[in-house]
Amino acid sequence: MEKAVSALDALELVGADLCGLSWGSLVALRFAIDRPERVSRLVLAAGFASPSRSRPRVLPKARFEMIPRAGHIANLDNPDGFNRAVAAFLGEAAAT
Repeated sequence: MEKAVSALDALELVGADLCGLSWGSLVALRFAIDRPERVSRLVLAAGFASPSRSRPRVLPKARFEMIPRAGHIANLDNPDGFNRAVAAFLGEAAAT
């Protein structure tokens, strides 16, 4: 996690959009839980998360998207569909 914080510091980013795929979604989620002030928007793709009960994750603007004609690696199976879904989410999140 500290390497990620160092990278954000080097880029002078306070709140970044973060996307994690598969195991990376668990890493991204953990980072967002531990450092919520460093994450503006979070995209979790093809991952499973079950946060501990001692730290409950409230995601009021979360939504689930199923990418058509795509399996676990949706960004490779259907890159256009994946990119459209992510761009739509990030666009909507930016507008609120």
